[in-house]
Amino acid sequence: MTNKIAPTAPPDRPAPAPASEPTPSGTAAAPPRATRLHGIASLVEQTARAVHDLCWTTDMQAAQWSALRYFGKAGERARNVVGLARYQGTNPGTASRTIGTLVRRGLLAVVVSPDDKRARIVSLTEAGRTLLTQDPLLVVETAIAAMPPEAQEGLSTGLRDLLGRLLSAGADGSGTEDHGEDV
Repeated sequence: MTNKIAPTAPPDRPAPAPASEPTPSGTAAAPPRATRLHGIASLVEQTARAVHDLCWTTDMQAAQWSALRYFGKAGERARNVVGLARYQGTNPGTASRTIGTLVRRGLLAVVVSPDDKRARIVSLTEAGRTLLTQDPLLVVETAIAAMPPEAQEGLSTGLRDLLGRLLSAGADGSGTEDHGEDV
Protein backbone atom coordinates (compact mmCIF):
# COMPACT_ATOMS: atom_id res chain seq x y z
CA MET A 1 0.00 0.00 0.00
CA THR A 2 1.36 3.39 -1.00
CA ASN A 3 0.91 6.40 1.22
CA LYS A 4 -0.39 9.33 -0.77
CA ILE A 5 0.56 12.71 0.55
CA ALA A 6 -1.43 15.69 -0.61
CA PRO A 7 0.74 18.31 -2.28
CA THR A 8 1.34 21.39 -0.22
CA ALA A 9 2.05 24.95 -1.24
CA PRO A 10 5.45 26.50 -0.62
CA PRO A 11 5.63 28.12 2.84
CA ASP A 12 5.49 31.64 1.38
CA ARG A 13 2.18 31.03 -0.50
CA PRO A 14 -1.18 29.76 0.74
CA ALA A 15 -2.42 26.36 -0.43
CA PRO A 16 -4.80 26.55 -3.42
CA ALA A 17 -8.46 26.71 -2.44
CA PRO A 18 -10.61 23.69 -3.28
CA ALA A 19 -12.81 24.22 -6.37
CA SER A 20 -15.96 24.58 -4.30
CA GLU A 21 -14.61 27.36 -2.08
CA PRO A 22 -14.08 31.00 -3.02
CA THR A 23 -10.55 32.14 -3.72
CA PRO A 24 -9.02 34.94 -1.62
CA SER A 25 -10.32 37.44 -4.21
CA GLY A 26 -13.86 36.32 -3.38
CA THR A 27 -14.59 34.62 -6.72
CA ALA A 28 -15.22 30.91 -7.04
CA ALA A 29 -12.35 28.90 -8.45
CA ALA A 30 -12.94 27.10 -11.73
CA PRO A 31 -14.23 23.57 -11.22
CA PRO A 32 -11.91 20.71 -12.07
CA ARG A 33 -11.92 19.87 -15.79
CA ALA A 34 -13.77 16.55 -15.36
CA THR A 35 -16.52 18.23 -13.34
CA ARG A 36 -16.84 21.03 -15.90
CA LEU A 37 -17.01 18.57 -18.82
CA HIS A 38 -19.62 16.47 -17.03
CA GLY A 39 -21.66 19.62 -16.42
CA ILE A 40 -21.49 20.57 -20.10
CA ALA A 41 -22.44 17.02 -21.15
CA SER A 42 -25.40 17.17 -18.76
CA LEU A 43 -26.53 20.48 -20.27
CA VAL A 44 -26.35 18.96 -23.76
CA GLU A 45 -28.40 15.98 -22.55
CA GLN A 46 -31.01 18.19 -20.86
CA THR A 47 -31.27 20.43 -23.91
CA ALA A 48 -31.63 17.44 -26.24
CA ARG A 49 -34.31 15.97 -24.00
CA ALA A 50 -36.22 19.27 -23.84
CA VAL A 51 -36.14 19.63 -27.64
CA HIS A 52 -37.14 15.99 -28.10
CA ASP A 53 -40.01 16.39 -25.63
CA LEU A 54 -41.25 19.49 -27.48
CA CYS A 55 -41.47 17.40 -30.64
CA TRP A 56 -43.67 14.70 -29.09
CA THR A 57 -47.13 16.08 -29.66
CA THR A 58 -50.46 14.31 -29.36
CA ASP A 59 -50.55 13.58 -33.09
CA MET A 60 -46.88 13.38 -34.06
CA GLN A 61 -43.72 11.71 -32.84
CA ALA A 62 -40.34 13.46 -32.85
CA ALA A 63 -39.05 11.32 -35.75
CA GLN A 64 -42.12 12.22 -37.81
CA TRP A 65 -41.57 15.95 -37.26
CA SER A 66 -37.93 15.45 -38.22
CA ALA A 67 -38.98 13.66 -41.42
CA LEU A 68 -41.36 16.48 -42.38
CA ARG A 69 -38.59 19.02 -41.82
CA TYR A 70 -36.17 16.93 -43.86
CA PHE A 71 -38.49 16.52 -46.84
CA GLY A 72 -39.37 20.19 -46.67
CA LYS A 73 -35.72 21.20 -47.18
CA ALA A 74 -33.92 18.34 -48.96
CA GLY A 75 -33.08 18.50 -52.64
CA GLU A 76 -34.95 16.16 -54.98
CA ARG A 77 -32.12 13.61 -55.23
CA ALA A 78 -31.98 13.27 -51.43
CA ARG A 79 -35.74 13.01 -50.88
CA ASN A 80 -35.89 9.24 -50.46
CA VAL A 81 -35.76 6.55 -47.79
CA VAL A 82 -31.96 6.38 -47.72
CA GLY A 83 -31.64 10.17 -47.48
CA LEU A 84 -34.00 10.28 -44.51
CA ALA A 85 -32.24 7.34 -42.84
CA ARG A 86 -28.87 9.09 -43.14
CA TYR A 87 -30.29 12.38 -41.89
CA GLN A 88 -31.92 10.77 -38.86
CA GLY A 89 -29.02 8.42 -38.15
CA THR A 90 -31.24 5.37 -38.43
CA ASN A 91 -31.67 2.45 -40.81
CA PRO A 92 -33.71 2.39 -44.04
CA GLY A 93 -36.36 0.10 -42.52
CA THR A 94 -37.14 2.57 -39.75
CA ALA A 95 -37.11 5.50 -42.20
CA SER A 96 -39.43 3.59 -44.53
CA ARG A 97 -41.95 2.99 -41.73
CA THR A 98 -41.85 6.68 -40.79
CA ILE A 99 -42.48 7.66 -44.42
CA GLY A 100 -45.29 5.10 -44.70
CA THR A 101 -47.03 6.50 -41.64
CA LEU A 102 -46.79 10.06 -42.95
CA VAL A 103 -48.04 9.00 -46.40
CA ARG A 104 -51.07 7.29 -44.81
CA ARG A 105 -51.75 10.48 -42.84
CA GLY A 106 -51.64 12.52 -46.06
CA LEU A 107 -48.56 14.52 -45.05
CA LEU A 108 -46.13 13.03 -47.60
CA ALA A 109 -46.51 11.77 -51.16
CA VAL A 110 -44.26 9.29 -52.96
CA VAL A 111 -43.86 9.37 -56.75
CA VAL A 112 -41.70 7.48 -59.24
CA SER A 113 -38.69 9.47 -60.40
CA PRO A 114 -39.04 10.60 -64.02
CA ASP A 115 -35.27 10.01 -64.46
CA ASP A 116 -35.07 6.52 -62.92
CA LYS A 117 -38.19 4.38 -62.76
CA ARG A 118 -36.66 2.37 -59.88
CA ALA A 119 -36.26 5.44 -57.69
CA ARG A 120 -38.97 7.02 -55.56
CA ILE A 121 -39.13 10.72 -54.65
CA VAL A 122 -40.80 11.74 -51.39
CA SER A 123 -42.42 15.19 -51.12
CA LEU A 124 -44.50 17.14 -48.65
CA THR A 125 -48.18 17.41 -49.46
CA GLU A 126 -50.05 20.67 -48.90
CA ALA A 127 -51.22 19.23 -45.56
CA GLY A 128 -47.59 18.49 -44.64
CA ARG A 129 -46.52 22.04 -45.50
CA THR A 130 -49.41 23.42 -43.46
CA LEU A 131 -48.53 21.25 -40.47
CA LEU A 132 -44.91 22.45 -40.60
CA THR A 133 -46.16 25.96 -39.82
CA GLN A 134 -46.95 24.53 -36.37
CA ASP A 135 -43.56 22.82 -36.00
CA PRO A 136 -42.67 22.62 -32.28
CA LEU A 137 -39.04 23.31 -33.21
CA LEU A 138 -40.12 26.91 -33.86
CA VAL A 139 -40.04 27.32 -30.05
CA VAL A 140 -36.33 26.44 -30.14
CA GLU A 141 -35.75 28.88 -33.01
CA THR A 142 -37.45 31.62 -30.99
CA ALA A 143 -35.25 30.88 -27.96
CA ILE A 144 -32.10 30.99 -30.10
CA ALA A 145 -33.24 34.21 -31.78
CA ALA A 146 -33.44 35.83 -28.32
CA MET A 147 -29.73 35.11 -27.74
CA PRO A 148 -27.07 37.69 -28.67
CA PRO A 149 -25.53 37.08 -32.14
CA GLU A 150 -22.17 36.06 -30.62
CA ALA A 151 -23.89 33.44 -28.46
CA GLN A 152 -25.81 32.14 -31.49
CA GLU A 153 -22.57 31.80 -33.46
CA GLY A 154 -20.79 30.10 -30.55
CA LEU A 155 -23.70 27.71 -30.06
CA SER A 156 -23.77 26.88 -33.77
CA THR A 157 -20.02 26.30 -33.94
CA GLY A 158 -19.92 24.24 -30.75
CA LEU A 159 -22.90 22.06 -31.60
CA ARG A 160 -21.68 21.44 -35.17
CA ASP A 161 -18.28 20.39 -33.79
CA LEU A 162 -19.85 18.20 -31.09
CA LEU A 163 -22.20 16.52 -33.57
CA GLY A 164 -19.36 15.85 -35.98
CA ARG A 165 -17.25 14.26 -33.24
CA LEU A 166 -20.15 12.12 -32.02
CA LEU A 167 -20.98 10.93 -35.53
CA SER A 168 -17.31 10.19 -36.25
CA ALA A 169 -17.21 8.11 -33.08
CA GLY A 170 -20.30 6.22 -34.26
CA ALA A 171 -22.50 7.54 -31.43
CA ASP A 172 -25.55 7.31 -33.69
CA GLY A 173 -24.89 3.65 -34.38
CA SER A 174 -24.16 4.22 -38.07
CA GLY A 175 -20.45 4.99 -37.93
CA THR A 176 -20.94 7.37 -40.86
CA GLU A 177 -18.83 10.40 -41.53
CA ASP A 178 -21.78 12.73 -42.31
CA HIS A 179 -21.22 15.67 -39.99
CA GLY A 180 -24.70 17.12 -39.88
CA GLU A 181 -24.37 19.11 -43.09
CA ASP A 182 -27.34 21.26 -43.90
CA VAL A 183 -29.87 19.64 -46.17
